[in-house]
Amino acid sequence: MAKPTKAEREILEAAIKRLDRAVLADKDNREAAIDDLTFLHGDQWNPQERKRREDKGRPALQFNYLPKFVDQVCGDALHNTPAIKIRPVDSKADINIAKIRQGIISNVEYLSNSKSIYGYGMRQQVSCGYGAWRVLTRYTSENPFLQEAYIESIRNPFLVYMDPDSKDQFYADAKYGFVMERMDKEKFEETYPKAQWPSDSFTLGPGLSDENWYDGDALTVAEYFTVESEKIVMIQLEDGSTVSEDEFKEMQSRWREKNQSLLAKVVPAVDPVLPQGVSPGPPPPQGMPPMDGQEQQPGLPPGASQMTNQGPPLPQGAPNPLAVGVDQLGPEPKVAKRRTTEKCVIRHRTITCLEILDGGVEGNRVAGKFIPVVLVKGKELNIEGKNYVYSLIRHAKDPQKIANYWYSGAAESIEL
Repeated sequence: MAKPTKAEREILEAAIKRLDRAVLADKDNREAAIDDLTFLHGDQWNPQERKRREDKGRPALQFNYLPKFVDQVCGDALHNTPAIKIRPVDSKADINIAKIRQGIISNVEYLSNSKSIYGYGMRQQVSCGYGAWRVLTRYTSENPFLQEAYIESIRNPFLVYMDPDSKDQFYADAKYGFVMERMDKEKFEETYPKAQWPSDSFTLGPGLSDENWYDGDALTVAEYFTVESEKIVMIQLEDGSTVSEDEFKEMQSRWREKNQSLLAKVVPAVDPVLPQGVSPGPPPPQGMPPMDGQEQQPGLPPGASQMTNQGPPLPQGAPNPLAVGVDQLGPEPKVAKRRTTEKCVIRHRTITCLEILDGGVEGNRVAGKFIPVVLVKGKELNIEGKNYVYSLIRHAKDPQKIANYWYSGAAESIEL
């Protein structure tokens, strides 16, 4: 594999620093979340206490009451499964367009089996405080040139890290995000045969001394999302609508093409012989605007605009070529205001601590203005700037331990 360029090294170094910061910011919450899952699964005794009891032949029973509370909350939520709803909210919105978009989104959710994905994410959220899923695109089997959106579950939410500086509860304003995967050497070489695996010569270096990226047995492959901004010229039309400069040029080009086509059909129907004494006059020099403020209409002979406005009227019943485009196509799009602004662009790269596997320096552009990863959390509490995330069972673990001790002691007394 070629040595990374300077631009690639800068991207990798920035990604490593960002991941380290995200991991450190959420480390305590994630450790507590893993402990919640382990406790809920059934490992509810302190290892030393369990061993001491087993050595003395004393019972260490478990009566796990917690799953039923998780099931109760998740069961109630499944009766009211969350779904995306489109509503027209302003005077320019069209309820019919909203219904069409609602149908498209509902079909995406149906084909993705979103109910089970939302349900699993919700169960993880209730059990440990974290749940996750993502939105992807794929080419359809019917048409290999057409893509469709679908939803995919993220089974391990602890592999998702988002911008810790985000203020939005669902990271709508996040500037970056990671979806990580740990791969052993065999799987890595099978998936990325041309990629570089750290050798013994790589003893230090960005990411190699960090267990988040490399620990000798496994290498982390991360999907790295960034929110970048690019300058774009926006145009407000005379009717109040707003489009980009490229969209405006396309609209204007389409209008003129259609107008030219209509004029080509209308002009031959007009008597080409001018009335006696009326001359079309010489054509204007190439590249010069029409005289007297008159705009030369496409498709008409030079001077025809002067003839129409100043000369005698057209033959009775003949259509006016100048009014054809306006009557059938509406007025030509014209600029009312122009402003340069910044637009959010989502870029995706697949990276390791050594190289960019996919996307390159520019990155693959992702449709939309949000990172297409959803990380949901349980209850949150901010204390002096530090955010704490709680699962449903977080404060029920000690009462559960008391119940285990109580019933174990009762069983021991009965046994004696």
